[in-house]
Amino acid sequence: MRGGVLQREPRLHGRGLPRGQPPLSVMGAFAEFEHSLFRERQKEGIALAKQRGAYKGRKKTLTPEPAAELIQRAGSGVPKTLLARDYGISRETVYQYLRHTKLGVRPLPGLLLQQPKRQ
Repeated sequence: MRGGVLQREPRLHGRGLPRGQPPLSVMGAFAEFEHSLFRERQKEGIALAKQRGAYKGRKKTLTPEPAAELIQRAGSGVPKTLLARDYGISRETVYQYLRHTKLGVRPLPGLLLQQPKRQ
């Protein structure tokens, strides 16, 4: 169209207009409700799987022997970054292993540490 005027249709809804707020609020409420139902069903499913013994969580990165070696090397002053690189794990994982052993927190599952013998 040459020389014509382009006219836009008037907007009757949208975020910026007052008439658009109620529909968006209602849709948001339904989405939130649906999400809470999903989370509830997920928790129930996880609880049932744990009862069956099927839900064991993620396997540990290190087996007990390398984990004990890592803790011993860290105790002798080897830098944490070097330990992480040597064992192929992140520095945070190194700190998690150390935190669970030094702070008296229960050891990570599968982590067997030899306790010093008392005489």
